[in-house]
Amino acid sequence: MRKLFVLCALLPCVAMLVGCPKKNGADAGDEAAAPAAVVDAAPAVAAPAAKNVNDVARFPAEKPVTDDDQKTVDLFASAKTGCKSGAQVALVRAGTDPFKIAEFQDCLLVTFPDPKDANTTLMGWIPKDAFTRVTIVDAGLKDASKDATVDAAVVVVDAAAPLKCPAGQEVIVNLGQPPTCRKKCTADKDCKTPTAGACANANTAAGKVAKVCANEAP
Repeated sequence: MRKLFVLCALLPCVAMLVGCPKKNGADAGDEAAAPAAVVDAAPAVAAPAAKNVNDVARFPAEKPVTDDDQKTVDLFASAKTGCKSGAQVALVRAGTDPFKIAEFQDCLLVTFPDPKDANTTLMGWIPKDAFTRVTIVDAGLKDASKDATVDAAVVVVDAAAPLKCPAGQEVIVNLGQPPTCRKKCTADKDCKTPTAGACANANTAAGKVAKVCANEAP
């Protein structure tokens, strides 16, 4: 009878111990932890909508690039519907800051204001060397640093012996290389490889535009 009384006397203490949950370190840390600050990432800048977007080739192996403020230095960089192929979209003048979208091989996909309508945008592939290439021009300037209108990245030289081409050919200066001869044409069928865009507009050494077989030697 005495043992039973002692057991009954201890039961309230046991109940108190069982009924009081023990606070562990994790619980204490949860209460002390401040809510994490949420930082919104800056949204990516979208490329301007181009009116000829459906005419420009895209490639599975192309890689997206981040747009920057680098300007073209090539006097007459030719934007095309493909990388060094296809029809010419327009000439991208030196000093243009096109919006860079992607790269493929040695070309960049860009958008830029339409030279004929600055309120609209065109898209095309231009050579990467349009941003770095030294352009040689048959001109009277011997020191580009003395002419404030000449971009510092463009070297202008006085050509003592201008290139001359045979009859039926034209001196072209905007094919990503020094002045060269190209066969004149009026349509793609006039070129050795009469693919679409084979006969394209190009700038001549005289500062004019001529249609030539741009992607093949005469």
